[in-house]
Amino acid sequence: MTVKSAKNTNSSLRGYNQVRLVGVIASATTSREGVFARRLEIPQSGAREIFELECEKEEIIEAFRSMKVREWVEVRGRIRRRFWRAGGALASRTYIEVTSISPR
Repeated sequence: MTVKSAKNTNSSLRGYNQVRLVGVIASATTSREGVFARRLEIPQSGAREIFELECEKEEIIEAFRSMKVREWVEVRGRIRRRFWRAGGALASRTYIEVTSISPR
């Protein structure tokens, strides 16, 4: 699968990939190969959203791991998407790569 970039006709324009989420920790920490993962729930009226979080930044791993389930937090990071082949089909996963996390 080839993805073409949009042509940038204005040299002052740059892409920006940063998110800020405020919600509650919805799962315990899991880890695999030095990457720590959790889920963040964003409660909203009549609905809720769940985001997968991943952290491998040494400076914040302890804070990331120490947050309690149901604790309100603010997360900053970048949206990432991984692709792989599974059984001949293309699969993907979207998650937030955490760059900072703090209690609210």
